[in-house]
Amino acid sequence: MNVLGKIYVVALLALSCASTLILSTNAVTQVEPKTPVTNVLLVHGAWVDGSSWAKVIPELESKGLNVVSVQIPLTSLADDVAATKRAIALADGPVLLIGHSYGGVVITEAGNDPKVRGLVYIAAFAPDAGESAVTLLKSVPPSPVGAELRPDASGFLKLTEKGIGEDFAEELPAIEKQILFATQIPRSVNALGAPVSQAAWKTKPSWFAMRHQSSRRSDL
Repeated sequence: MNVLGKIYVVALLALSCASTLILSTNAVTQVEPKTPVTNVLLVHGAWVDGSSWAKVIPELESKGLNVVSVQIPLTSLADDVAATKRAIALADGPVLLIGHSYGGVVITEAGNDPKVRGLVYIAAFAPDAGESAVTLLKSVPPSPVGAELRPDASGFLKLTEKGIGEDFAEELPAIEKQILFATQIPRSVNALGAPVSQAAWKTKPSWFAMRHQSSRRSDL
């Protein structure tokens, strides 16, 4: 899925999901007050931060949605879920969670929060209880990006410049690739291997957007 495609898919999905949730919420009972879902929390994937949604946020806000891009630390699944739950707690009403790549693992766990009304997975992992990102990665052929990972002594992984430019973000302009390589956030190996305890997509409305298979692209 190219960059512009991702922007519009996210925007359209979020609007569609929010509208669906508004209707379903209002149809529950005429006794309870109406609580439209207008809060959208975006959860990024590995090696990037919340600014990776920079081109998506204006599209959503222009449609009247309240958008927060969660800054997950990528230090462990527990830390990433905790950061997402803090953002959920700060929202002034029910929320819709949107996760990309590894962010799908995070929203699968964090989505069990009672304020979460639905989840949207954009080319993202959606593990079941007891599964992790590593579990799902082992079920598919290895990605070329694996050869471009460089671990440090603390168990964190970074991508080489080739990995960024040819496998992780090959569709971006050259200058954006350079910036992404310079600003990438190391990802904990433990975060990838940590299993989900309860899969929120099993009990809450969920939507999925998947990209076409590519021989080069790796979404983590």
